[in-house]
Amino acid sequence: MEALKNAARLAASVGLLALAACGGGNNSNSFAAPSGNTSGNTNNNTPTVSIGAPDMPRVAIQGAPAFNFTTSPPPLGTVLGVYGPAVKITASAVTAAGTDTTGTATYRGTVTTNGTVYPVFDLKIPTLSLNATNVRGDGTTITLADGSKVGAAIGTLNYTLLGAWTYTPAGSGAVYIGATSTGSGTAPANVPTSGTATYAGSGAHGGALGAYFVPSGTGAITIGSLVGDASVTANFATGAVSGSLTNMTATPASGGASTPWNNVALTGTISRFTSTVAFNGATSTSGAPAGAGTAGFSSTATGIVSGGFFGPNADEVGATWSLTEPNATGGGKTAFGAFAGAR
Repeated sequence: MEALKNAARLAASVGLLALAACGGGNNSNSFAAPSGNTSGNTNNNTPTVSIGAPDMPRVAIQGAPAFNFTTSPPPLGTVLGVYGPAVKITASAVTAAGTDTTGTATYRGTVTTNGTVYPVFDLKIPTLSLNATNVRGDGTTITLADGSKVGAAIGTLNYTLLGAWTYTPAGSGAVYIGATSTGSGTAPANVPTSGTATYAGSGAHGGALGAYFVPSGTGAITIGSLVGDASVTANFATGAVSGSLTNMTATPASGGASTPWNNVALTGTISRFTSTVAFNGATSTSGAPAGAGTAGFSSTATGIVSGGFFGPNADEVGATWSLTEPNATGGGKTAFGAFAGAR
């Protein structure tokens, strides 16, 4: 679904504009650290950046009411969880945002932009003091009364929502970017206990989105968007989940040519609870493909995946993920995002 791919591009672009604003007008695809020697090496005046892991990937599974984004949207006022990986970006560092699991998105209807229908939400993340109304899912940035700026880019399947959001607190010198996956969760009794199912996220049936943060090599943090395909196989008898993100491409947030990016392997285990059925596990990569350039990650990168099943009968999957290479030259690398797929 093109809306899912647009979500990643929009979020990265919104984040770049916010970074440029708080960085004093920098309009490249890199956010520069303060000039001068910050590493303690008297023979090297290149500023040091630090890029770490985002908040823990999580999935928000809505138990009730049941809904279908295409044919029977959630009732107005429905509250969805906004959990998932997020980062705080400053001039010299990318760190976990500290958003925990208290964020919410309250459904307020839809808006149509260029022929595509996007949801509209009130977005609230208490740990960031973010409380915004009527945030459009088409990437439109809104300015709050205190001067803070908020944007969200959202794509949906029938039962699953993927979102990317950005928040620039007024006068803070920082930007927050996050990803989330939520939707109309499958009742535990309707998640199979035998057999297998394969979910594909590609074209009109979802896909993968994300953002990456890498050192520029000149004391700056380069950011960009990621899009690609997703495939997940769930063995409901054994509880094993496996899959991959493939055909991934990376695009600098300021524009420019897209380059191939890493395939990401997914492994996990299904957990069954009274109210939800979810899967959690790990991510890894065999290394960057030819042509990836500095955006690519090495085979030492690892991360986390967290997902769930959506629709009346486990018709779809949605998840968030991360991939981090803390010892990458120049200050580390990190990426995160969300994906969705249907049977």
